[in-house]
Amino acid sequence: TITPSKLLRSIKDKGMRAVAITDRGNLFGAFELYSTAKDLNEKVKGPADKAADEAKKARAVAAAGPSPDAEAVAVAAERSATELMECAKRESIKAIIGCQVNVAPLGMREKVRDMHQLVLLARDENGYRNLSRLVSRGWLEGFYFEPRVDLEAIREHAEGLICLTGAGRDGFLNRHLASGAVEEAQRQLGLLKDVFTDRLYVEISDFGVEGPVSSIAGNVQLARALDVPIVATNWVHYLEKSDHRIHDVQLAIENATTVADTRRKRMPSPDFYLKTPDEMAELFKDLPEALANTLVIAEQCATKIIPTGQYYLPKFQCPEDEDETSLLHKLCLQGLSRRYGDKPTDEQRDRLQFELDTIGTMGFEAYFLIVADFINWAKGRGIPVGPGRGSAAGSLVSYCLGITDICPLRYGLLFERFMNPGRKSMPDIDVDFCKDRRGEVIEYVSNKYGKDAVTQIMTLGTMKARMAIKDVARAFEWTPEESQELANLIPEDPSGKHDLQVCLGRKPLDKDMYGTVDAMVKRYDGDERTRNVLDAALQLEKLGRSLGVHACGVIIAPGPVSSYVPVCKVKDKPATQYNMSQVEKCGLLKMDFLGLKTMSILKKCADIVKASEGIVIDYDRIDLADQRTFDMLGAGDTLGVFQCESTGFQELIKLLKPDRFEDMIALVALYRPGPLQAGMHIQYCDRKHGRELVDYPHAVLERSLKETFGLYIYQEQVMNISRELCGFTPAEADDLRKAMGKKDINVLTKLEQKFVDGAWQNHQFPREKCTDMWHKILGFASYCFNKSHSACYGLIAYWTAYMKANHYAAFMTANLIYEMDNKDKMTRFVEELRTKNIPVLPPDINESGWEFTLVGRCDQDPLRLRRRQRRRRGRGRGADR
Repeated sequence: TITPSKLLRSIKDKGMRAVAITDRGNLFGAFELYSTAKDLNEKVKGPADKAADEAKKARAVAAAGPSPDAEAVAVAAERSATELMECAKRESIKAIIGCQVNVAPLGMREKVRDMHQLVLLARDENGYRNLSRLVSRGWLEGFYFEPRVDLEAIREHAEGLICLTGAGRDGFLNRHLASGAVEEAQRQLGLLKDVFTDRLYVEISDFGVEGPVSSIAGNVQLARALDVPIVATNWVHYLEKSDHRIHDVQLAIENATTVADTRRKRMPSPDFYLKTPDEMAELFKDLPEALANTLVIAEQCATKIIPTGQYYLPKFQCPEDEDETSLLHKLCLQGLSRRYGDKPTDEQRDRLQFELDTIGTMGFEAYFLIVADFINWAKGRGIPVGPGRGSAAGSLVSYCLGITDICPLRYGLLFERFMNPGRKSMPDIDVDFCKDRRGEVIEYVSNKYGKDAVTQIMTLGTMKARMAIKDVARAFEWTPEESQELANLIPEDPSGKHDLQVCLGRKPLDKDMYGTVDAMVKRYDGDERTRNVLDAALQLEKLGRSLGVHACGVIIAPGPVSSYVPVCKVKDKPATQYNMSQVEKCGLLKMDFLGLKTMSILKKCADIVKASEGIVIDYDRIDLADQRTFDMLGAGDTLGVFQCESTGFQELIKLLKPDRFEDMIALVALYRPGPLQAGMHIQYCDRKHGRELVDYPHAVLERSLKETFGLYIYQEQVMNISRELCGFTPAEADDLRKAMGKKDINVLTKLEQKFVDGAWQNHQFPREKCTDMWHKILGFASYCFNKSHSACYGLIAYWTAYMKANHYAAFMTANLIYEMDNKDKMTRFVEELRTKNIPVLPPDINESGWEFTLVGRCDQDPLRLRRRQRRRRGRGRGADR
């Protein structure tokens, strides 16, 4: 029932300076605790650092011109800085990373459910990496009901680790002591001492459940016999003693039983809470050295354990006479000639050189080589790859390498939207693959860089409001109907903002707007059973419930992933124990391999066209000004057209009547809730067809706004305006975009003055008019969309529209093949085919295949579709043939 932020707050309130996370067999919560503590400590240290800077300045003034007043000011500033620094040290909390590991006495590969437990703490970064490797081995090699390791594995990864012998009945020594095997316990302690030497401590704890044989006395006797120090610990399963009832409910839920079940797992006492230093001193008043050693261990553990702030990219294997930099330049120059001919323009060469210089300065040459390698491998094997996704399409380097297939210069896409030259951060290129063959690409990457270096990313499913209510109600023996009735009072809200706190009126839904559910409040106030369920659900809501795997995220590391972040197994596949954002903060390369059904449909459509018409389709060479395509779109005939199928989109596209590819880019950006609510889609249509006047606040802006008839639709337009009108650098323009998107008032206030001053100094644009334009841009900022992404998805939409307009039967057949599991959509396709006099006939043993089949050729009459053959139960395709 504990979250890292609550734990650290309680630690601070109770006057302690260090805490160790030692979850059983995993490090799932390690990064969150570490980063939360780091953020809190930096917040505490901020005033001290500021005072130290002021003291340095004061001392410099005193040294430059000696005077009693200056010296007094410097001394006072130094005293204040020292006091604040001491205060920061007292207020800061050290987060120690550790794990309670299960030790298999017969070896981690033996399938026996007998385990002892040790606690291992990371003393430094090397210790953290060894702990990560060890815990990962427990999941990947020793898992049997739980992750397990053995003494041999511990010995291999012992460097940098502090070992505690474990407490409770399953402690490494306690199992032997409880059975009277004192000599065996002493022998086992000797084995640990051989491994850890002076980094070994005998652990004792007291939760008021000592039996007739005292484990504390036995452990102390062993420790003194072998001259091993003892340390007192306090296992914390919940923060306050009163929370033990909620924790008991959680245990019942975990074991899928009820609170009243007398046979289920329970904690032996209610004392597993966060005790104060005074309570611990009272418990161990006869063993003061055990408490003193807690501080000794805390001092041994470094403050910085988990490495962040640096990047770990795998090395790209280059030819013998090349390095990553020279190879990237060579491939880009070859790509420039392939894309633009043997005589590229100065603009093209300058843009490429600027991007290469930026990439080289940041050290990301390997990143682009790696991405280009697996994309071009996929293309070379006929695996459909999308033309791009997100801001990566703004990179000419990506275009030259074949990573993207849309020209950034032609469509005004900005590299700075993708990589800010003024701020080093890992690029993020997401790639759409054919969903049927996406796995082949991941397999290729895994084989190339090593299976232990390529891993999927874990996701942690949390307990949402409805699930929390139903789980708790089940533990309290409510009927399914009763629990569902209460859970149904939670409003449907995909965003998850309508949590139990909001429903009970204890916090606003959004700013000053409340989302109180009166029926739930009434039941809470008037029914004790409901109140008990909701009180428990309130504390369990948003806690972790289940492990999953990120749908498309894959880590590619320079070596075994477990050397950088811990690894577990989810559904029998390796995955990181940190989530996506945590893995990225650890500096690992994260790639999104997305499976896009539309790419599969386009590939299937091209195959059918080749078979039925003898025409080879090359999507990169399709005419982007095809009149039949625009006529079809203008008529609203968009069934099967990527992202254009909804009724609302059909109405918009009929109103717009697109006649150029740029309109497709705009449609993707405009058909979103923000622009639709603001009426920007209507304005765009009216201005395009002359029903509304197009105006520009300044002549310089026409270049940026002409394509969209004077409207601010794309983020890139705001960036261009700040550069061309106001003289912003590319990095400053991207900072402006980010600040507008996040509505960062502090940053925007600083940039507004620079924006207005720059417009006046560069183009004598009146300050009042520029201020008005600034506020107008701010109003549209939350609606502006990434043009690079719009261009890529607009291109996919155009490809599908082109195929429907020019190869109708093949296009509809391909869609039917991939919509076979969607009866509603399949019905719509069949009905439209009938209106075009193309019948969809029943299966025929002579004409049908294992999927919908287009029968006949386009130069013959009539065309017809055959439904797929149904496989007979218990027989494979070969037998049915």
